[in-house]
Amino acid sequence: MNDVPDTPVQPSSRHVAEPDEGDLIRRCQTGEVEAFEPLVEKYRGRVWRLEIAAAYGGRLLAHWLPWVSAGGEYAGRLAGFDTGGSDAVYLATALGPFVLTLLPGVWALRRAARAARPLLVGLALPCALAPFLSLTGDAYEIGSILVTRLAPWRAASPLLRGDDVLRVAAGLAGGRASLWVGLAAASLVGVLWAFAIYGLGGVVATALGESVPSGEEPSPTPRSATVRSSTANCQ
Repeated sequence: MNDVPDTPVQPSSRHVAEPDEGDLIRRCQTGEVEAFEPLVEKYRGRVWRLEIAAAYGGRLLAHWLPWVSAGGEYAGRLAGFDTGGSDAVYLATALGPFVLTLLPGVWALRRAARAARPLLVGLALPCALAPFLSLTGDAYEIGSILVTRLAPWRAASPLLRGDDVLRVAAGLAGGRASLWVGLAAASLVGVLWAFAIYGLGGVVATALGESVPSGEEPSPTPRSATVRSSTANCQ
């Protein structure tokens, strides 16, 4: 017989305090590896669905990567991800693919153009010009994240944020004027960002020895001038 009274177990009233973020950062700066894990766990995002069109290898990748799904309306689209409510993580997720513009994108484009290799130029163009190719997609999304951090449009974040400006605009049909101003502001920020990231790629390319190709070649000396010069030397 059990003499212990059958009473529910009360949860512990002790609260485990989370480590101070400032302290974690200072420990990371001193090289303490154990301090990185809590920060990564707090701010990391999670991806569970990346849609890639079959024409771009979606079916093949879906066999190897469980989070890749073949199909969708776009060549590639991150359709399922969790930022943990952090705009910093959201922005980093949107910016991630454009690292290829910084390197090797612009550098590879300049190098191929200097070498007059049309095939290599064609291969480098998508990476180098990705910011401009995504003006209505990821570039707008980046602009919308930044603009909706401002007070006038903070409450409209669910309406203004997205990776397809045309779809966002369709959702604003009949909306108040301030929403359309927010859409225009996000688009403008996206355009400015595209030029900025391409310009930064140019700085990286120049630092690695690939300046802007001038396209100018030394003009050949006319044959008649060469003959006259030779005759004068003989005299």
